[in-house]
Amino acid sequence: MINIDRYVEGSDYRQEQFAPAALQTVFTLATVPVDVDTLQFIVNGVKYELTTNYTVVGVTVTWLNTPFTIQATDFIEIIYIVRE
Repeated sequence: MINIDRYVEGSDYRQEQFAPAALQTVFTLATVPVDVDTLQFIVNGVKYELTTNYTVVGVTVTWLNTPFTIQATDFIEIIYIVRE
């Protein structure tokens, strides 16, 4: 089971996977997260921090190229809370 740090009552989670292009910074989610603070951005199994490494506005997640740029060989996973 996925470990969501903060769970929102009456909600469920969505897990999306991306095979990015080299230097890709923008990822589009299938739906708007209930609470962006619960979103997890994971690159190659390592979880990164909101506002330090990425931002979320609506369905758009933007990687800030810190501490590295995304490469085509990276595996991106985004997990977030949605309404049931």
